[in-house]
Amino acid sequence: MKPACHDYNWIPYAHHNDLKLDLEWVLAEVAEAGYEAVEFSRDPMELDDPARSRRLLEKFGLTLTGLSLFYRDAPGNWAKLRQTTSAAAELGAPFAVFFCSVDWTAERQDDIPFGSTDELAEGFAEMAADLGLDAVFHNHLGTSLETPQQMDAVLPKLARCGLCLDTGHLIGAGGDPAAFTRKYASLLRHVHFKDWLSTLADGKGDFVELGEGDHRYSLEETLTAFREIGYDGWLVLEQDRTRFTPIESARRNLAWMKAHGF
Repeated sequence: MKPACHDYNWIPYAHHNDLKLDLEWVLAEVAEAGYEAVEFSRDPMELDDPARSRRLLEKFGLTLTGLSLFYRDAPGNWAKLRQTTSAAAELGAPFAVFFCSVDWTAERQDDIPFGSTDELAEGFAEMAADLGLDAVFHNHLGTSLETPQQMDAVLPKLARCGLCLDTGHLIGAGGDPAAFTRKYASLLRHVHFKDWLSTLADGKGDFVELGEGDHRYSLEETLTAFREIGYDGWLVLEQDRTRFTPIESARRNLAWMKAHGF
């Protein structure tokens, strides 16, 4: 297992602080924080010029671990999803990390032959495989694969599509990432590793740097579960929001990993 850094945190941070968002700035900071690999978030800065993105990855000595892809129902969105997946393949991303809108079948407008969330995930996996990508379904708050109950309903039906376990999103939904790792060991092919803080002043939870969470689950036990099942893939450290700066959060996350043997 090796840690990688997700670039998503730089995007809302730049927008919130009226900063110019540029991939060179982001990747320079990812490398400066001590990472050797990065995951992309389907932002135009990454996809509009794949050749430049590849040059920048090479410039900063970064391996691309995957690209996140979101499906929301609207006319033509399946075609848009395929276009984005093609761009991910052009960049050389090994994983297409897929998540989709809540109760998408109730609002479906695309003329696609999928009648359930698991059928959609399997259809996406087939499309991704045709492009040379391994598709993994990402559990995510506010989507059709959010709660432990939804995961138990959908995941056993998957055959071609794997699982990208996001520990923070699962904890936020009330699930134990160590238990789900062991339960769905045969599907686990990718990991977003993050922490969760549930006791905020506004009564809502949020993502925090590794080791700063206040939940009853153990990230150390989750690492043990990964080792038990023989998982040897990426642990993508994704900080959805930062209390500091993106590079500071990235440094703190990597420091926690190093303190735990990585």
